[in-house]
Amino acid sequence: MLPTYEAVGLGAPFRVVLEHAVKLETCVKCGAVQGTYIPDMDGLFHTVVFARALEPRKLTGAEVRFMRKAMGWKAKDLAKHLGISAEYLSRCGTGVKVMAPTTEKLFRIYALLRTPDRSALAELDLSKLFDIIEIEATWDASKPLEFYFLRRRVPAEQAHHSDGKWRKDHKAAA
Repeated sequence: MLPTYEAVGLGAPFRVVLEHAVKLETCVKCGAVQGTYIPDMDGLFHTVVFARALEPRKLTGAEVRFMRKAMGWKAKDLAKHLGISAEYLSRCGTGVKVMAPTTEKLFRIYALLRTPDRSALAELDLSKLFDIIEIEATWDASKPLEFYFLRRRVPAEQAHHSDGKWRKDHKAAA
């Protein structure tokens, strides 16, 4: 297992680092490294989207597009849920337009509520979800956005098809 692995193949427009979760695939005959294996990719995508939805930095167009695709949402369906046109959502995704703060909050709430991992939602006060989500319009551009994730084992009776769940590592991210 690798101690850290930068998951550039996810297509996230920010840095995603996985800690003690990526396994090396080696040749059984010669021991040569043939590749890497990231378990539970769907869970990882949902966890990355969940973490980004809670990060106060204003969403860029690339992040809107990444989050929508990572969650498997069709643009027209998402636009309908947000009360905007598919054309406007597309322009936000390409960076031509900037999502209005209220629409962005709805987008983030939708991302949080659509997560299949209900235990992550248990940590939030859903009655105050609109107040929990903050959006910073300005930030220090010299500080790149990055997230660190690890997999935590869960008891066998809670593990449906996997041996662990993805979690944001609060200690590593600064």
